[in-house]
Amino acid sequence: MYRKWIIFAVVVAGFFVLNASTFASLGVVLFVMADDLGWSYTSAGLSFTILGLAVGLTSFLPAILLQRIGARLTFCFGFFCVALGFGLASASQGLGMFFAAMCLAGAGFSLAGNVTAVWLIGEWFPEHTGRMIGLYLMLGGIGDIMGPSLSHYMMEWTNWRFNWMLLAVICGVLILVGGAFITERRDVSGGEARTDNSRGPDDAKEVDGAIPSWRVAIGRPLFLIIAAAITFNLACVTTVHSIAVSHLKLLGLSPAVGALGLSFMAFVSLAFKGLAGPL
Repeated sequence: MYRKWIIFAVVVAGFFVLNASTFASLGVVLFVMADDLGWSYTSAGLSFTILGLAVGLTSFLPAILLQRIGARLTFCFGFFCVALGFGLASASQGLGMFFAAMCLAGAGFSLAGNVTAVWLIGEWFPEHTGRMIGLYLMLGGIGDIMGPSLSHYMMEWTNWRFNWMLLAVICGVLILVGGAFITERRDVSGGEARTDNSRGPDDAKEVDGAIPSWRVAIGRPLFLIIAAAITFNLACVTTVHSIAVSHLKLLGLSPAVGALGLSFMAFVSLAFKGLAGPL
């Protein structure tokens, strides 16, 4: 009874940390790093591109690993990659090392993020999957709101290296918590965890009859329209994240205002996610 809510809390906490520590706050931290290490804003901004490419190019891995090693190890391995990336970021001196750190963080984002969480939500909340996915996205999206300001004030009190190291430690805690509490749903008789591999022949026929193959699905116009819309949306949001702080500085505003602006953008986004479900 309570285990499913504990697992839900773990994946929400994981999504919160991923949102707060990567795309949402990277522009705030990057602005300080560039000034400290003598990087140009243009060169430093490539880290957003690399982070996004790493997320996109590794997005197929969770689907494979979930079938082979299960959700617990996929989640933990994802946050191990993120923690390693943040640790590397804290020690960065040149752009090459920082780009490598963003590659690791992006791969970990894919492994520990939405695919794994949705898999677990579907396993533990089969009758309310859609509603719980929406709740997961809303609660985890609060990380987008809080991340920029938290990173800004953390660097005000300490420095950017400590910011990255603290995030690495938080990811380490999530590895321990995920390893301790995440399991996949067991059947009523107490048997092994039920995954797609455990379906019977009748189940397979039912699924195959109801859902077209992925090759058919990705060729449909609706899928292509949705993919294009998401791509355009993410391109806009990522661009704002990458240049907002430096742009506002050129207008004479402080980095704190830039961080607040990013948080406000995330707040508006979260509010409309809440409206999107009923609509």
